[in-house]
Amino acid sequence: MTKTVTSTPNAVEVGFSAEVREAIALFNEAKALAKRADEIKKNAEPILRKALGTATVATVGGVKVFSLESRTRKVIDQARLEKDFEEIFKLLSSTTEYDFIKTV
Repeated sequence: MTKTVTSTPNAVEVGFSAEVREAIALFNEAKALAKRADEIKKNAEPILRKALGTATVATVGGVKVFSLESRTRKVIDQARLEKDFEEIFKLLSSTTEYDFIKTV
């Protein structure tokens, strides 16, 4: 899909740069690979969990190859805090601005 931008303020033409075109291709490839890696991991995890059974460490030839790790995480219910303690929520809240590359 090609998107032509002719009248957008603050736009710059970068198609003349082979380096930029290559970077765009690599960026998009990296995003696709990351998505595929997530899918592979998602499909492999239940198999590994099933193989562990009740154990927490898996070995191949006596060498540890993976383990089941546990973590505890505390989170704050933002919606409830904002609803029940609005002043405290406003006092403790902060907004962070960031930017990122988004390809078309």
